[in-house]
Amino acid sequence: MRIFEDQRLYNPEFTQENRLKPRATVIPSLHKGVFYRNRLDSELILDLNGEYSFCYREKDDIKDFYRLDFEDGEWDSLPVPSMWQYHGYSAPLYPNVEYPIPFVPPYVGNRNPVGYYRKRFTASSGGRKILYLGGVDSAFFVYLNGEYVGFSKGSRMPAEFDVTSLICDGENLLCVKVFTYSDGTYLENQDMLLASGIFRDVMLYTLNDTFVWDYCIRTEGNTLFADVTLNGDVSEATAVRVAVGEKSQTVFAQARPSFRFDIEEPVRWNAEQPYTYELTIELLSEDNVLEIHTKRVGFAEFTVEGNKLLLDGRQITLKGVNRHEHDPKNGRAITVEQTERELRLIKSHNFNAIRCSHYPNNPAFYELCTELGIYVMNEADIETHGAYVCGDMGYFSKHPRWLEAYCDRVSRMYERDKNETCISIWTLGNENGDGENLHKCFEYLKSRSVKKPVMHTGDNGREPVISDFRAFGYFTMETLMSFPKDGKPVMMLEYGHAMGNSPGLMKDTWDYVYRHRHICGGYVWEFKNHGFYAEDEEGNAFYKYGGDFGDINHWSNFSMDGYCLSDGTPKPSLRECKNILSPTYVTYENGKILLTNTNDFRALDYVTLRWELCEDYITKRSGEMRLPSVAPYETVALEIDTAVGNPEPGAEYFVNLHFYDDSGAELAFKQVSLGILEPKPTFVPQKDDFRVERKEDHITVGSDNFEIKIENGMLSYVKKDGAVLLDSPMTLNLYRAPIDNDGIVGWSERWIKDWKKRLYPYFEFVELGSRVNYSDSGSLEIKVVGKWAPISKFGGFDVNIVYTVMRDGNVLVDIHGTPYGKFAETIPRLGVFFELDSKMDNATWYGRGEDECYVDRCEHCNFGLYTKKVDEMNFMYDVPQECGTRVDTRFVKIFGGNKTLSVIGSETFSFSYHDFTLSDLIEARHRNELKKSDKNYLYIDYAMRGLGSKSCGPDPEECYELRAHEFRFAFMLSACSDGEGLLELSRKRFDAVTEKLGETHIYDEKRDYVNIVECNKE
Repeated sequence: MRIFEDQRLYNPEFTQENRLKPRATVIPSLHKGVFYRNRLDSELILDLNGEYSFCYREKDDIKDFYRLDFEDGEWDSLPVPSMWQYHGYSAPLYPNVEYPIPFVPPYVGNRNPVGYYRKRFTASSGGRKILYLGGVDSAFFVYLNGEYVGFSKGSRMPAEFDVTSLICDGENLLCVKVFTYSDGTYLENQDMLLASGIFRDVMLYTLNDTFVWDYCIRTEGNTLFADVTLNGDVSEATAVRVAVGEKSQTVFAQARPSFRFDIEEPVRWNAEQPYTYELTIELLSEDNVLEIHTKRVGFAEFTVEGNKLLLDGRQITLKGVNRHEHDPKNGRAITVEQTERELRLIKSHNFNAIRCSHYPNNPAFYELCTELGIYVMNEADIETHGAYVCGDMGYFSKHPRWLEAYCDRVSRMYERDKNETCISIWTLGNENGDGENLHKCFEYLKSRSVKKPVMHTGDNGREPVISDFRAFGYFTMETLMSFPKDGKPVMMLEYGHAMGNSPGLMKDTWDYVYRHRHICGGYVWEFKNHGFYAEDEEGNAFYKYGGDFGDINHWSNFSMDGYCLSDGTPKPSLRECKNILSPTYVTYENGKILLTNTNDFRALDYVTLRWELCEDYITKRSGEMRLPSVAPYETVALEIDTAVGNPEPGAEYFVNLHFYDDSGAELAFKQVSLGILEPKPTFVPQKDDFRVERKEDHITVGSDNFEIKIENGMLSYVKKDGAVLLDSPMTLNLYRAPIDNDGIVGWSERWIKDWKKRLYPYFEFVELGSRVNYSDSGSLEIKVVGKWAPISKFGGFDVNIVYTVMRDGNVLVDIHGTPYGKFAETIPRLGVFFELDSKMDNATWYGRGEDECYVDRCEHCNFGLYTKKVDEMNFMYDVPQECGTRVDTRFVKIFGGNKTLSVIGSETFSFSYHDFTLSDLIEARHRNELKKSDKNYLYIDYAMRGLGSKSCGPDPEECYELRAHEFRFAFMLSACSDGEGLLELSRKRFDAVTEKLGETHIYDEKRDYVNIVECNKE
């Protein structure tokens, strides 16, 4: 009599029943060239994916569902692989670091929903039958033709069962009972949307009585070893033939034959040139082929020596990304095709490594990584973050009762993936503290895979015991630079947290890493958002996250932290990575353009460089060259003629570099500024007489072809040649729609709380006085003095604004601000915005583009001339937030509906252009909630705070931070639509110059709130 099911579910020492021993991914066939990803080409595999009869229950109350005569006609249909929450049964949860169950290990509380699966299929009864289930979350019982088969835990590893005695000729019935929770839930506390079901492949192997059970492949130097394990009776006629390339060997009558191939000067595998050999294993009986196994293998040996990670004795740098398996419509049930698309996208953006966060992936993933050239950090399915509720994240890692569960998960990972060339590092899981159970797992891996490195983060990060690396994450530059060069290699395990509009600091980080090679690289967090696809009542798509499912204990949108949106669309941050991680690392030093090869193996003679010498955005000279054979980490000066014979006054000169591989794909681009070689000439306005009308609350200035109005100190009306360009007041602006790094979910340590407390969204300008006079140049000046502050006891700015009106209707706006009173340590932005006619729906600008860019994320945006529609200007994040800003702009022209309004900076400025309001952007929590306005909004900023990665990492570095300080911000408004005219203006020096006039404001609580400077109205 078997023990009761509830005991099996809640006993960590009981990990399985009748499950076969773990082994490598074995795909038998009768012909060569069959791998996991095309396994259905095999005559020996029956696909059991597809539609299953399905019933979801809140508890296990259908006791006889596996009986042959059970009636399931009223059940629903559910595809396998899938996760039932994505098909309308219950809903996913997102507790992140908390458990979704009461902390009563090994029990899970009173609620444990169940999914019942039934599938009929046709098979024959001959041969040995092995049932394979690739991944089931969380624990399951399986039945065949009314009989109990077995039980398994460990969601992200396969379970195999011998069902030879239960298969019958003709129709068969497979039944699976899946529990949402088990004691295994305590070890599967990963940061992701939690969902349940049969989410990987199901299949049935049909084999001979004697068959290949397992094989192990390894390389050492120029030698390849293959050890094969047979199952069944082995006779004199039984033979195993192994071939590698053109070499082959045959061994007779051995149950565990071993093979050795010495390859003269083998072509070695690495991420840059992933050469593989086809290895085949044939099982023969009297020259009859019983089965064939095909595997692509590479010669590759990963080791750690001193402070270096080595591949075949050569130091490598990991340009990696953390990646979950996720589909917004199907959870972790992702297809081979989707996996390949994602890996090719990762590879095309110059990443060379992936960390399997935080569990072993689908077997096809490893095949593809070996083929494409991606170093894989393979991670055991052990995370116990939620155990911190008892004061120790490592509670289970220390508890001897859980040792079997730990060893089960680590050994199954190793055994399944031991033959995968791409695996560079094993890990003991994630966020599971320290304890004897982990030490035992470390010893196990070292005994099986002696040289291959093992990583763990739970013990001492700087002096680890059970890790070959000093692994850490979410660091400041100060922390990164604090690690000594001696000792174990330093690994940036998680960094560059990409939640929402994020991160900054990637270039600074890699500028340091490229020069300090005791840092072996790392893995940005993370590849893709974990959104849950949904549609609103109008059919608009959006993505749900924590709190959208009726869940109370959740981490809101913390799972929306990828370099791609939930649908796989790359964010600007991914393109930033592409340039920074490129093998073509460019610097400009002492008048020379220097190129460093950051490949680890391959010289750059496969790269073509196309270059342009530009005067502002106008190409003056260009060329193309094949790069010389620059060796890894060698630096050479590029032989490009950058001489400018007669530089145009005020023009900036650039060298644009575009690098292409042999296929024509762009590897990266880089722009080098040669600077403004001839100083800007002074702009001299032409004299004219103006009509000036002064009233109680406004000043009107005009001439024959233009009219402007200053109302309550703000420019509020501009008309030129009969067209009204502006008919609402310019608004001083201190606020931005908070990004995740500002604290969009309202955590107490984030800045948004302090900004709201100090009423940053509610600053308003109060005019205290104004005067009108002509300047010495003959232009008209309107000087305004006022306070810019909220209605509160907190601080604000003393503001002086000078509007200089010129004969052609251009207006120079010169804003001088001095802070007083109490401010938060940071402010979001300083600038102005204009409300414009929605028909003005085009923007052309000279500055960085074409993507959005910020002070600490602009390496992927060159200076140039760009044009976009307003609805193309703003990258729409899954969770709406600040977006669409372009830094380092010299001029921007907004036009449409026979109207043009241009802004030219005295120095560079930032701008953004929206077809929605700031308040709507702030309020929207999903992309479908952001509605288009009947107006457009142009933001012109003196400065905006950098992005940082504070949602899980540091604030912006000080050089990218924005704090209250004295400033001067000057720009010209013009109706000019002529590009050459705007370029000419941008090369001039205005009398008003944008600049920082004072250091960060020192908080002075003793200063009076009201300190009005008298200014008589004239």
